[in-house]
Amino acid sequence: MKNKTMSFESKKDQILFWMNTKELIKQNKLIEFNKLVSTVLFKNNFKKDDVIFKEFLNEIRISLSENKTIIFKNFVLDYEFNYKFSLDKKIPYILENKQDFKVDNFFKHAFNEEILRLIEAECYIEIIPNVILYFSQNSQTLKIYIKPEYFLNLNISEGENNGK
Repeated sequence: MKNKTMSFESKKDQILFWMNTKELIKQNKLIEFNKLVSTVLFKNNFKKDDVIFKEFLNEIRISLSENKTIIFKNFVLDYEFNYKFSLDKKIPYILENKQDFKVDNFFKHAFNEEILRLIEAECYIEIIPNVILYFSQNSQTLKIYIKPEYFLNLNISEGENNGK
């Protein structure tokens, strides 16, 4: 009898990274974070050095680095340990936001309105770097897709690659 070697293959890529982002980009269905931010800046005549924009980017940075909850108009982005996907990094997930959405940052308000417009247009939206929000026709719910780059601990910097 031949000596068989046992090998284990990670199924993480098959479970989590199924989305064909290149095809979505070709179809103009994927709105990357930098493009989303640039669109909101342009449509609302904001500048990259506006305080409200810097506050918004800081909230995103803190959320990514410290796994802090971000409250959006229709959903909440939070983080949890899910050892199926990572042993050392918390994984984002979304919940329905049942509270009144009150925001004193006009950029964040405009950002949320743009997300809602894009969801209605059946786009896939990178709401924070490497996390894509989309509406699933099968389940009729909002879902997220996590890009593999999320696990590389990338940081965002002010205005980095905006207008890509």
